Amino acid sequence: MFATFTGSWEEAHRDVLVPHFRKANGNAEIALDRCCPVDQIAKVTAARANPPIDVMLHDPGPALTAIAQDLVEPFPVAGSKHYGDLCRWRRSRWGRRSSSAVGITYNPDKVKTPAKSGTTCGSRSSRAASASPT
Repeated sequence: MFATFTGSWEEAHRDVLVPHFRKANGNAEIALDRCCPVDQIAKVTAARANPPIDVMLHDPGPALTAIAQDLVEPFPVAGSKHYGDLCRWRRSRWGRRSSSAVGITYNPDKVKTPAKSGTTCGSRSSRAASASPT
């Protein structure tokens, strides 16, 4: 069982990753479980003796939680042909260190002057507008 995020993540994993994995592993079966990282942690915590998920996909915060709660094992680097191809700063004993891209969206009815860059994101007008309920 491979836990994946919903939406476009699931689509990409189902349409690209799963077929590639199956081809590279003798048509091995793989199922996707669509759930957010905190739900993945809850499922594995509730069934530690027989975890329902084999591979979890976490962003950095939940990954640290899973490590702290001893829910994951170090990545078997010796068995990976491509681990050495990663940038040195992306390598960790837990596998690949991730980075996230985060976007900010605005309700145009509430925010008349959205930030134009990260440096203007905290301006008084942006803060006041973003504090308004949508």
